[in-house]
Amino acid sequence: MLAVAVIGVAGLVLRVLGARGAYAAVVDRMTRDGAANYATNQEFRTVMTVDYFAKRLGRQASFVSVDKI
Repeated sequence: MLAVAVIGVAGLVLRVLGARGAYAAVVDRMTRDGAANYATNQEFRTVMTVDYFAKRLGRQASFVSVDKI
């Protein structure tokens, strides 16, 4: 289930990144139906960014390290 969510979010991220800086929209979309888990290959930058926008939107997004997938 987590793998499906990660793949779905990855597709969304690739579409949204065409509009660079649209991180709020990505976090909004991935947390719209509740708390979300995500993984990344750029841990430091992505975790900081997602945490910031999740808090700003009043949502919850949790990082899952690659070794836990």
